[in-house]
Amino acid sequence: MTDMGYSVYAEGLYRALKRFDKLKIPIIVTENGLADSKDALRDTFIKRYTYALSKAIEEGVNVKSYYFWSLMDNFEWIKGKRI
Repeated sequence: MTDMGYSVYAEGLYRALKRFDKLKIPIIVTENGLADSKDALRDTFIKRYTYALSKAIEEGVNVKSYYFWSLMDNFEWIKGKRI
């Protein structure tokens, strides 16, 4: 569980990517991350979620980009980051 009480479930990302792929438009994953004040889950979270992402891409899902949420997240948008 994350600090916000959410379960870590990378299979959910995979399923969502497969489902939205049916729309036949590029997919951009934003704000993927977790609240983890002790930094105990972050490594496992990143490994599991990037594995789910890569599995979907290998199966042909059109993922254009992926953004991991971090404390720096708001800074990239304020500086005009374009997708």
